Amino acid sequence: MATVYDYSRALAKALRECEEARRMRALGAKVRKDVRLEKLLREFRQVQFDVQSLQLQGKTPGKELVDRFTKLAKAAEAEPALVEYLAAENAYGRMLGEVQEVLEEAFSPDVPGALGK
Repeated sequence: MATVYDYSRALAKALRECEEARRMRALGAKVRKDVRLEKLLREFRQVQFDVQSLQLQGKTPGKELVDRFTKLAKAAEAEPALVEYLAAENAYGRMLGEVQEVLEEAFSPDVPGALGK
């Protein structure tokens, strides 16, 4: 009889092998082959993280940081390989979110601290 651990391993394997993951890995490999694109993606993500971190702290990012983020976002949008990769990454993230919602259904609202709706 399969255990929860067996199912979790099967889910992990399915997540690694699903179309969204395969596409994201293939497009990521394409981006990594181009040093310029990889550098742009790293810088974009770092500045995006900096902006979001400030926002989560209830702080407003400074004009210089916002301008830098805008400039990097425009540069990334001008690169079809990056646009395609980021779209694949978003699709995989959405799918993971949906899986998480399904898993959250296992928590009963009667359990203290549960994530029930």
